[in-house]
Amino acid sequence: MDGLLHSVVVLLLCGLCSATPAGKEFATVFLQNYMGDNQARFVIEVSALPSSHGSTVVKVTALGQVYQKSVDPGQGVAFQLPNGVEMKGSWNNLPTVLIEASQEVTVLSLNYKKDTADTSVVYPVQEWGTEYYIFTPKGTPLETFKEFSITNHKNQNSVEIYLKANVRFHRRLYQAGSKLTFNLEPFESIQIQSVDDLTGCRVVSKQPVAVSTGHTCTFKFTSCDHVYEQLLPVNSWGKEFIIAPLPYHEDPKRYDSVFIQASQATNIQVNNGGKAMTLPMLPGQKIELFSQWPNPIHLTADKGIQVLFEFNGGPDHTNPAYDPFLMTILPTSNFSTSYSLEGQADFTNMAVIIARSQDLGGLTLDQVPMASDISWKQVGESEYSWADISYGRGAGFHQIAHPNSPFGVYSIGVVAATGYGSSASASQPEKLECSQMTCQKDEECQMKDNNPICVKKPPVLPPGTCWAMGDPHYRSFDGHYYNFMGNCTYTMAKNCHVDEGHPAFEVEAKNAKKGNSIVTFVAKIIINVYGYTITVVRSEFGLVRMDYMLWNLPITLNNGKLKIYQSGLSVVLETDFGLTVQYDWQQHLVVTVPGSFAGRTCGLCGNFNGKNEDDLTLPDGSPANNPTALGKSWRVPGSADDAYCRDECVGQCDQCNNGFFEHMADKVFCGTLSLIMEGPFKDCKAVIEPKVYRENCMFDVCMGEGMKNFLCNTLQVYSDACQREGVKIHDWRRIAHCPDPTCPENSHYEQCGSPCAATCENQNGPSTCKGYCVETCACDDGFLRSGNKCVPKSQCGCQYKGHYVTAGASFWGDDRCLQRCTCSPSNNQVTCVSFSCGVNEQCAVKNGIRTCVPEGQGVCSISGDPHYRTFDNTTYDFQGTCTYTAAQGCHLEGTRLTPFTVAVENEKWYGMSSDPRVSVAKLVAVEVYGNTLILHRNQIGMIMVNGVMNTLPLNLNDGAIQAYQDGTYDVIITDFGLKVTYDLVYHITVTVPGNYRGKTCGLCGNFNNDNKDDFQLPDGKAAKNLLTFGAAWKVGVPGVVCEDGCSGDQCPKCDDKKKVVFEKDCSIITNSNGPFAACHARIDPASYFRDCVYDVCLSKGDRHVLCHSISAYTIDCQNLGVNIKEWRTTTFCPLNCPANSHYQVCSEICATPCPGLSDTITCPTTCAEGCACNPGHYFNGTGCVIPDQCSCYYKGLTYKIGESILSKDCQELCTCTADSGIQCQKQKCQSNERCQVRNAVRGCFPQQCVMETGGLFTIFGGTNGFVTASGAYEVVKACDGGLVAEWFRVVVKMEACGNTGVKRVVAVYVFFDDLMISVNNKHETWVNGRTGTLPGLYKNEISVKVLEKTLVIEKVSGLRVSYSLSEEISITVSKNMVNKVCGACGKLAAISNDNMQLSMQEYIASWIAPDFPTCGL
Repeated sequence: MDGLLHSVVVLLLCGLCSATPAGKEFATVFLQNYMGDNQARFVIEVSALPSSHGSTVVKVTALGQVYQKSVDPGQGVAFQLPNGVEMKGSWNNLPTVLIEASQEVTVLSLNYKKDTADTSVVYPVQEWGTEYYIFTPKGTPLETFKEFSITNHKNQNSVEIYLKANVRFHRRLYQAGSKLTFNLEPFESIQIQSVDDLTGCRVVSKQPVAVSTGHTCTFKFTSCDHVYEQLLPVNSWGKEFIIAPLPYHEDPKRYDSVFIQASQATNIQVNNGGKAMTLPMLPGQKIELFSQWPNPIHLTADKGIQVLFEFNGGPDHTNPAYDPFLMTILPTSNFSTSYSLEGQADFTNMAVIIARSQDLGGLTLDQVPMASDISWKQVGESEYSWADISYGRGAGFHQIAHPNSPFGVYSIGVVAATGYGSSASASQPEKLECSQMTCQKDEECQMKDNNPICVKKPPVLPPGTCWAMGDPHYRSFDGHYYNFMGNCTYTMAKNCHVDEGHPAFEVEAKNAKKGNSIVTFVAKIIINVYGYTITVVRSEFGLVRMDYMLWNLPITLNNGKLKIYQSGLSVVLETDFGLTVQYDWQQHLVVTVPGSFAGRTCGLCGNFNGKNEDDLTLPDGSPANNPTALGKSWRVPGSADDAYCRDECVGQCDQCNNGFFEHMADKVFCGTLSLIMEGPFKDCKAVIEPKVYRENCMFDVCMGEGMKNFLCNTLQVYSDACQREGVKIHDWRRIAHCPDPTCPENSHYEQCGSPCAATCENQNGPSTCKGYCVETCACDDGFLRSGNKCVPKSQCGCQYKGHYVTAGASFWGDDRCLQRCTCSPSNNQVTCVSFSCGVNEQCAVKNGIRTCVPEGQGVCSISGDPHYRTFDNTTYDFQGTCTYTAAQGCHLEGTRLTPFTVAVENEKWYGMSSDPRVSVAKLVAVEVYGNTLILHRNQIGMIMVNGVMNTLPLNLNDGAIQAYQDGTYDVIITDFGLKVTYDLVYHITVTVPGNYRGKTCGLCGNFNNDNKDDFQLPDGKAAKNLLTFGAAWKVGVPGVVCEDGCSGDQCPKCDDKKKVVFEKDCSIITNSNGPFAACHARIDPASYFRDCVYDVCLSKGDRHVLCHSISAYTIDCQNLGVNIKEWRTTTFCPLNCPANSHYQVCSEICATPCPGLSDTITCPTTCAEGCACNPGHYFNGTGCVIPDQCSCYYKGLTYKIGESILSKDCQELCTCTADSGIQCQKQKCQSNERCQVRNAVRGCFPQQCVMETGGLFTIFGGTNGFVTASGAYEVVKACDGGLVAEWFRVVVKMEACGNTGVKRVVAVYVFFDDLMISVNNKHETWVNGRTGTLPGLYKNEISVKVLEKTLVIEKVSGLRVSYSLSEEISITVSKNMVNKVCGACGKLAAISNDNMQLSMQEYIASWIAPDFPTCGL
């Protein structure tokens, strides 16, 4: 090692010998060197090819700095980088160096420290691969490590390392035999180190990576030296190698080492100095051979192998000697016809040449025939010879070439204490490419011996089609059918033989289980092509994911080489080379490749070689024993979604042994498929064999235990396949009772519509489309498809780098959330502005989407009588019985936070005593996004939304708000992270995301991480006591009488003697060895225990109160993902589950969902204690039912069988039927009706005119306002002067009675043709001035009666006046009087607020009854 510094300095000035293919983009690292930073040099050496056209611009990026230089053809340039580029330790996120060039170059790296250094080949990114086997030298002095690195390219990646030695990574020990899995961000590098031999470790990545290996300082026969080398991926390994010996060992006991590694069972023929042997190798095995002068080694293998050469130091008599170096031996298939050699100053430079014996005469050195006195030596009985030539000591540039015969050159240099060795830089002379050739029509260009030639075109082969559907069932490209139920991510199809005419692609499918059943389906597809990664997720209809963002369709990339668009009910990806991928966003995936890819594919779709008997092929080419082994072998490593997946299926997975088809009803059910095949699909039988679809349907129905949706899914898949082949399909949905697809607003379903929608990007799509018709949702006339909606042309969006962006939509312009881009609706242009995530947010990828993710969360708990735990963990009791603001978004000005309010209404807890002084929650109301959602005590399975009662679950605003039942709790959750739970009895929680820190107010506190200032009043000041604090957050509700509860000594207390008795049962919460022990570190149980004892004591030992108290701690723990053990027994707090279900401490609502349930809500990622469905039953959102009784889910709402729901405008009535799902029909209110909500039900109700206590007056059209002046008002009358028998008139008298000043209806006067009825506010009645008797019936069908404390005056088919004891009056008139009435109530036609120019008092003043004079009027 002595004297190395001077040699390296000269070396840097002169350039390093290259051993790498040329390229334009490289990424590399500097492995940890042995010594400290003394005289450290980290250098990138770039050489331009002699064939370059002019100067090449080279840019090197390291540690955030950019270095740029130019280099002339055939010359080199060096970049010395900061010391910080050296990797240190076993860590991730270590420095990566990026090299970019304007023309192809070759790259080497130097890692130098005083007395220890080495160089390494750097391969361009196109040479990277996805599978490597590690080799590390054995010699390990103290304080040195064996090491390797992994470097990622520009996309996020996942990597698995199968360890053969113990390693520490991030200070954590990973044992030999284990698997280390991690994700890599773009251009991230990691380093793995160990004192143990890392040889044989297998590295597998989802996308190509670079792997370098080495040793901080290894030795054999001399002093130690740092060595490293970039490895070749397995797919670049070769089958024939020539290793020439080096002349540096005189002692026959010394040698250099040749290391061979295999990735699969391999047989190797070895000829070492004339001694032949056969070496069988196992996958992952390493063999060491000794290389000794003058014996060459010739290796041939039946499978690809990796060969490395380690110079062990020498010669024996030199002191100091030449220290070790490491280099890759290239296979003969990688030989080239031209090389560049650059001699190094102060080195003894030597070239080792390996060439075909018959072509030696054609070799030239610097364009001159090589000297005839070169001593060529035959390599055994092979066709190759080898020789070494010395080209002097010192710098110099040389070229070795042959006109047409590829050969190999290694450049070796030695000097005291160091040495280098690598294959020389291949410098191909300028040659013709196929792109420069013109062939005849029946010919095509191919490269042969590095020259383009025209050959006859091969026969055109038909394309191959592979699909997965249903359970899933698979069809390979060659027509082999099989079932596989693994629920991981798998390679469906991949080009395993990439070349210029057959670009790389890979299609992956993520399978998912249907709840806890054994049934699986395709839930996500990932397509890698042309450097792009496109992800399509089930139920994200009309959307795809790219760069961790959701994009609308269509998308056009890479100058039109890649197109993604919607066709019918599916997304279609097409490439210019013929790859087509179709997915219906549900379960059906189709991959089609052109015939030119025959024999080139691999994966679950098979090898496309025309033989279906060998389609079950493993990655190593050997046959799989069964579909499970096949699937397991093609599992994609490192997927974050696959942490708990399984390739194997447990149970009766491939057959139905439950006598399913023995039931006549089930035979008839599945026989429906046969009837349809013979009916609507009869024309398709000759084109697509229906047998496999029928069998798949019967299998799925059997596995799904008769679930009818499998039949509809199969028919839809078969229908789509037939239609895309041009076969006419008749109406099958009506016969099969399958519902039509749900179409967005301003569109309609078409059974045979254009596969090319009229979009904002291409309005003429249908007229220019060449495809056959398909099932689709077509936009109505005058509308165009814009993303997932149909809009007028004026509302179309923007084009941005091949993507379509809907008007007003925003997206990230970078990968760090520093730029936000928006499509302007006014000019259809995308504008990007600087952006930064808010306080307590970080830019991150969450659930596959890049966003500003809140840091942490705050949870407020309200339970019992009630006990409060604020966001900042302050605990207190407050017994008010009014409505209070529990939590609210406050001080949101200048932020992007969404306003919200959570209010809780309490009531006296009569469960405690007949005269309770404590309260309990009665309801919780959430106001967000302009909606009000209310969960009411004991209203199980129901939620009120904007005054209308709905069945759970539901979603609003396209999923921005969701409400569902989870275990024993109802949940309201929003897209920004607000979550409210209520058990409808006892316990409420409010969870807010971490970006609301310091932005909340109410009884749950201000969430500022300071529990000393939680009791803030609305004005921000601190409350003096709890009573004042609670009362300040009271929400006024008209007509409600309540109190703010007790305080201090007025509140009930638990007797100490009784407390001891109840502490025993409640201690299950605090028991350090009990079922809640795992939660104690996350949530302090002390307050829950204290509240439990207090509530149980006050309820005199009520067991229900005890169980609810313990359940409150359970749910709060499970919300944080804590695993709670069984705590209920048959005698202690048993949970009585409804029919068809049983108790589970950890149940999941999406375990066995009814079809459509998981599309309505986002399934929770945590479990909750509750009732799980028994086998054969499915969760409909509120309970467990047999399949035929599953609810319908439509436009975010849940419909139970037989239930009908009106649309918000009352123009569509939809009904859930057991046979046909959702059936909708047009609806219209009668002329005297208005679409409105009454008693929590939306409907067409007779238009009412109402005068309420307090003076609120609502006219027929819905406009309302306050009447402030006392008087008698003519509210309605028949205005048609020709009416006699039908004539009527109603006058109400308003007065402010008592000291309150509140306006009330104190009397009502109703006039008919010859009858006058007067009523006061005590319901005392006079008829024509005489006291009336109730009920009373008068001529012309006029009646007066009292119904539920309301007096009703009614004239059949004309008028109805209702007057309640609460002094409210409502008036309705029949439809035959629609155009015949007038008065303050107006006409029976909508009058909007915009048309009401006057105040209500000014308006009603014009209808003062002149025959009821009042002072001042």
